[in-house]
Amino acid sequence: MLKAKTIANIPLFIGLTQNELDDIVRTVHFDSHHHKKGNDIIKEYSACNDLTIVTRGRVAINTYSDNRSYHIIEYERDPLIIEPDKLFGMATHYRSTYTALTPCDTLTIHKDKLLHLMKSHIIVRLNYLNIICHKTQLLENQLWHNNPTDLKACVTTFIRQHTKRPTGKKTVYIKMVQLARETNLSRLEVSKALNMLQDEEKIILKRGIIEIPELQLL
Repeated sequence: MLKAKTIANIPLFIGLTQNELDDIVRTVHFDSHHHKKGNDIIKEYSACNDLTIVTRGRVAINTYSDNRSYHIIEYERDPLIIEPDKLFGMATHYRSTYTALTPCDTLTIHKDKLLHLMKSHIIVRLNYLNIICHKTQLLENQLWHNNPTDLKACVTTFIRQHTKRPTGKKTVYIKMVQLARETNLSRLEVSKALNMLQDEEKIILKRGIIEIPELQLL
């Protein structure tokens, strides 16, 4: 049976009283799922009809470019609300694949039940709006950042613009030639920038792979 403490730390329910949390777990139907290590929780381009929340465990988020020429893996842990912006609007399909790095537990709530929940609990509605608005504001702010002027900044800006969160571990799978195209640099300039970042111990280079221990330190 779902307990109030399971949802208490989920951003969607922050600010609710204990009585309100108890009422939600008693009256709202959540589907509980367990995912073994290595199993996909959500696959890219699948339809988003439910809100999925990781309540326990760590996940890898794998996002491909449209032409499949490169992809980036990000690493997150619970609590994690998976792409809440895809539940409404014109594009209601997931952008990334979410894979369990450890055994994971998830809760899902259907869109109709979520709408009812937001109608009956204004704090839930405000929390959902704040989550969506925060993501929109981050994307809008990126458009007005100054263009990078040095080689390292060109590479790090490209990586930051293609991640869901500006912090934590990331793994970029991209060939040097493709990275040069994406950043409008020459292959030699990209190589120079990457080697400078590796000398500063901010990234680890492998063939076709850039490992970033902490993106916020770039």
